[in-house]
Amino acid sequence: MDSNSPILCKSCQSPLTGKYCSACGEQVLDKELRSLSYLFKNLLEVLVNFDGKLWKTFLTLLAYPGKLEYFFHIGKRVDYLKPVTMFFMVNIMFVMASPISDFYVNYYDQMHL
Repeated sequence: MDSNSPILCKSCQSPLTGKYCSACGEQVLDKELRSLSYLFKNLLEVLVNFDGKLWKTFLTLLAYPGKLEYFFHIGKRVDYLKPVTMFFMVNIMFVMASPISDFYVNYYDQMHL
């Protein structure tokens, strides 16, 4: 590759001039964005940010369950968590809450009952 040739977006093949593609909005992934520290920092930010998408998504899901699907279908996705992120967050909360709830069965009982 020639050093003078521009770096192209992986999604739309447009020339990149910054951290985001000006044509499609794709973020350029660098080494920092692929690190575990960045992942944990973002996870912590999602969990403790009370004005963030996590709490808005959960409150909307509890109050109006069909509204999230409707918003996702019409393309209004910016204000809420992505479905895959929501799935992982619910699983994390399930695992964290299982020892203090009625649906907890320890490993020994699972293997011998």
